[in-house]
Amino acid sequence: MCELEAATTGVPILRAMVLENEDDSIAQLIYDQFYLGSNLLVAPVLTPQTTKREVYLPAGEWFLFGQKEKKYLGKQSYLLVCPVDEMLIFVKGNNIIPTIKEDNYHFEQLDTVSLKLNLYGTLPAQYDLKFKLNEKLIIITYQNKKFDVSSNHNYLVK
Repeated sequence: MCELEAATTGVPILRAMVLENEDDSIAQLIYDQFYLGSNLLVAPVLTPQTTKREVYLPAGEWFLFGQKEKKYLGKQSYLLVCPVDEMLIFVKGNNIIPTIKEDNYHFEQLDTVSLKLNLYGTLPAQYDLKFKLNEKLIIITYQNKKFDVSSNHNYLVK
């Protein structure tokens, strides 16, 4: 996703908050959160023995990665518990984050893995997501409440 965008537009994969939120005066001041592409916001814990962290979320709806049941509203800060062995990663609402379904896979076999299409929020009536997997372009299209994947990968919508 972000690799393809970076290669075609020149926008970096890792982005300062201000790059995605130019008009947000609070985002302009934040130095310890960053974007991975345009749909993932990472808020690492940077000091030892820390178990909580304040996170500012820009405009929109946000979800913790892997936790779709709780929605966070943007333009505000949250004090969140974060165990030392985890990282706070937020997904911008109304997006798909594809992951590999199998826990045990090899990079040489990415052409045969099953994809899990993780939905966060409600997709618009027409939605396209493009990314590369093993140098092959994959396009996921959502239209008329149906998904189409441009590859031979099996997929599961979650």
